[in-house]
Amino acid sequence: MHLFQRKMIARIMGVVAFGSVFVGARPSGAEIIKCSFTEPFITTTYSSNTNTLTITDDTTRQISILTNISFQIIKPNVFEIWNSKQEVIQRFELNLHGTDGMSETVYPYDANFVLKGLRGGCTSNHLH
Repeated sequence: MHLFQRKMIARIMGVVAFGSVFVGARPSGAEIIKCSFTEPFITTTYSSNTNTLTITDDTTRQISILTNISFQIIKPNVFEIWNSKQEVIQRFELNLHGTDGMSETVYPYDANFVLKGLRGGCTSNHLH
């Protein structure tokens, strides 16, 4: 196992432990999950501090913000963010295989932006 893989596994274990705490008591630092999607070029940013999902069209710079968003742990390494109607907006899997579809960047999270039908990759402020 390469040093990079060992470091990523150590970080994943920390994020999984963080996720266990995340649903109950709010940790002192906010969780920020930023995802990149291509065709169309869209960036989403989830903030646990504000319970919002900011959606940015990277081509037109148009921004929309969804409020009353909640973060759900579905099973180990699988997470979803829901709107206030408990509809899935985005699904994440922490598998170290996320991709934006165009670059060679490998993201810790594989993402499905259900609202737009897009696949992408994500990072978080606790796992880069």
